[in-house]
Order: sequence, then structure tokens, then C-alpha cells
Amino acid sequence: MLARTAITRSINRALYRQPAAGKATLAIHTQLVATKATGSLRTKSAMWWQRQQQQHQQKPNFSTASSSLFSHTKSVQAKKYTMVELDDSKYHNLSSQAMDSLTEYFEDLGDQLEMDDYDIEYTSGVLTLRLGVHGTYVINKQPPNKQIWLSSPISGPERYDYDETNNAWFCRHKDESLGALLNQEISEALAIKAAVPIN
Repeated sequence: MLARTAITRSINRALYRQPAAGKATLAIHTQLVATKATGSLRTKSAMWWQRQQQQHQQKPNFSTASSSLFSHTKSVQAKKYTMVELDDSKYHNLSSQAMDSLTEYFEDLGDQLEMDDYDIEYTSGVLTLRLGVHGTYVINKQPPNKQIWLSSPISGPERYDYDETNNAWFCRHKDESLGALLNQEISEALAIKAAVPIN
């Protein structure tokens, strides 16, 4: 009788510390097991608390997930390049400089590599670079859109606008420059360290 009274007091103290919902649940549990032996009552109480702790640990942390998603969104929104509107004269000068620089670079690269199936041709604003088994690149001016277009045997077709701040032709939806893409693909295809003279 004394042992039961002591356990009841212990449970009452636990009830005092619990929120209303917890008090109701624990009170019902106490009534169900209070008539049983002291050892059984202690065992079931311990099991009940263990289940409550496990359920709490399994609840998803929405605040952490929201914070992670917000951080990811901010990083996605950060853009390196910004398109600038060009008049016809400025577009012609900038695009011609880029095409002439690429033509000269790839001509020199062909002399260094001495590949039998390497060939480069530049006619009427269209540069064609043949790399044998590695495929053919076509880079051309596109005056109506004031862009430079690329057809790559690796990454496919893409369009590039001009960023005046970085002096670069860049892809808007990839936020990647034409120079960076060519350097990566040419380097991997020919096992060299390419360094095209445009950004």
C-alpha cells in the first residue's frame, strides 16, 4: 500500500509538469496500471515515456528544411552575368573581335597539334572547327538577335548574349560564358589545356 502511494505521488508530480494534453494521457495511463504490481507499473511507465520521446524525435524539423530551401533559392538567384543591349555598330565590332580571336587561336592550335583530321574554316561570320572523331563545332554571328550562336558536338546548340561588365559572351539560362565552355570541352576532347582568348 505504501509503495502504491509513493508511485501515485511520483506520477502526480509528473502530471504537474506536463502540458494539458500530456496530463490527460498520463492520467488515463495511471488509472489503467495503478492496480497492478509496483514493478509492472514502473516498467509500463518507463515504456510509455520512451515511446513519447521516440515520437518527438521522429517529427520533421520544418524550420531547418525551410532555412535550407531559402539558402538554396538565394544561391540559385545569384547571377554572374548581365545582358546589355547593343546597337548594330557595337554588336558588329564586339562579335567580329570575338570571332577573329577564336579563328586565330584555333588556327595556331591546329599547327601545334598536327592532327590530320583537324580543320578550321571561317567564312561570312561562320567559324567551323572540325576535330575528327571528336566532332565539329560551329560558331557564328547572329546579327538579328545580336548574339553569337554555338553548335557543340558535346553540349549541343546554345545562344550567347554580351555582358559589358565582364566583357563576355554568356548563356543566360546557364549563366556560363562561351569562353569557359570552349575551354572545358576542347581541353577534355584533345587532352590539352585550352585557353581561348575570349571570356
